[in-house]
Amino acid sequence: MNSFFKLCEELKEESDPIRKRRFLAGYFSSCDPDELDVALFYLSGKKEKGIFREEEFISLVAQFSGKPSWLIQSSIQEVGDFAEALALLTENSSEKKTITLLSIRKIAEETRSILSTRPASESSERIREILFSFWNSTVVSEKIFLHRILLGKQILKIPDSILLSAIADCFDLEIAILFEKTNSLGVPWKSFSFLKTLTNWFPDRGELIRLSKTEIRNKIDPSLHLEWNKVEAVDFPEENSLKGHSYFLIPENARLVQVVLNFFGASAWSRESYIYQKEISETLEELFSSMVSKEPTGPDPLKLPILLLGWLIVKDSKKTFVFYDILRYKGEDLFEQTISRRSEILNSLFCENSPCIAIAHRVGVPISDSVSGSSDTNRFRQEILGENSEAFIFDPQGFRFFSIKSALKSVKAVLIYGRKAMSEEGFSFWELSFGLRKDGEDSPLVTIARTSVGSEDSLFAELDLFFKENTIEKKGPIRGVPTIWKVELLFRSRVESKRHKIGFYLQDVSIGKRIGAEEEIDHLDLLLKM
Repeated sequence: MNSFFKLCEELKEESDPIRKRRFLAGYFSSCDPDELDVALFYLSGKKEKGIFREEEFISLVAQFSGKPSWLIQSSIQEVGDFAEALALLTENSSEKKTITLLSIRKIAEETRSILSTRPASESSERIREILFSFWNSTVVSEKIFLHRILLGKQILKIPDSILLSAIADCFDLEIAILFEKTNSLGVPWKSFSFLKTLTNWFPDRGELIRLSKTEIRNKIDPSLHLEWNKVEAVDFPEENSLKGHSYFLIPENARLVQVVLNFFGASAWSRESYIYQKEISETLEELFSSMVSKEPTGPDPLKLPILLLGWLIVKDSKKTFVFYDILRYKGEDLFEQTISRRSEILNSLFCENSPCIAIAHRVGVPISDSVSGSSDTNRFRQEILGENSEAFIFDPQGFRFFSIKSALKSVKAVLIYGRKAMSEEGFSFWELSFGLRKDGEDSPLVTIARTSVGSEDSLFAELDLFFKENTIEKKGPIRGVPTIWKVELLFRSRVESKRHKIGFYLQDVSIGKRIGAEEEIDHLDLLLKM
């Protein structure tokens, strides 16, 4: 059985949403079913009313550990987390017993009940007994959890989309359908019984059975898109000739999407998230009505499943799908078909272009631009790409799309956060965040971009040394980084996004070169004007 407390530690150390989803699905598949409602309560960011003041906790820890209050205060400041510092201070070598999420919740409820029903003289002694017994028999992660409950602190806040994806994995549900249900009815863990809610939402499934970890790994969700790294266009090799190639331009405000058509209907996915049907309901109706089909209300079932690649663009409040490729047809993958053949299949799906549905307009690269050498792509950028953010280049008899993008831009930024982690393949990497000043020299730093540096990069050892010499924390996220490690940060374009606090994110971020610690970094205004 997976420990909820081990799960919390893994989730705090992990920033990759795919790995977080995997950790959660593994826990949901093997935990005590009675834990699910309580676990989701805490994982979704909910917290209970605090019943302890920090001063009371410090006094009890001083009695338990025999350490003076000043030393406890100093430890709290050094660790930077009150609940964790007290957990470390109450650590001992006694034999530990197995404890569950539900039993810790029970301890918290008993403590709350004692404080509300007994006189102060009686309650303080009983609470002392409960906590001292708990500290003597539990490990640090379990102590941190109870401390946060008693203080009224948040345990974790996992995004709803990640929780829902893990639930869909565990219970063999279509994630697109689960997203739509949640969008109209609210998240299922807000109800009294999470499992009962799911059963009501999927009445045709009968009793919901949890998959094993192996079954989860092998599960295929028919509503889910393909992994983006398998379908995205790669950079066109600078040394190659463009002769014989065709292209189409990707508008600056376009969102690349995958549209999945299956027995359940349709689901649309951008690079960042699922696109809810209410956002594109008219566009989906046009999609179904414009398809060649024997069915009056949608695609021919014999052609399903279908997976389309394209982009979604908004103009004058009207949303349009523009498709450029098809990667699944009649349930078969088309990766080994030429682009020319896939184009024929794509064109055969639609009666004609509607106001909301279109096929990407492809043209051949002009002969004058097809000179040998690296100037081929440079001339294409100057004479054809212009201010457009990207163009897709392809050989009609080839099998994949390539990308030529606008020239890189740069800003002078400073490192403000770091986390060392290990990839699934076992390679170490540094995850880094960079910031700019909001306006003046003394204004706060604003995070503008994140990127990573792998162990094969020449900067990796330099970062190792920097964090070792300049920070206290050795595990997990490293905050309070001295603002002296400055770089020229390269990026392709700035994309508006409601999911990011600053209202945008930077595409294709990389570290250009180090700049001196004495150099001034740029202000946010400069980036906004780009």
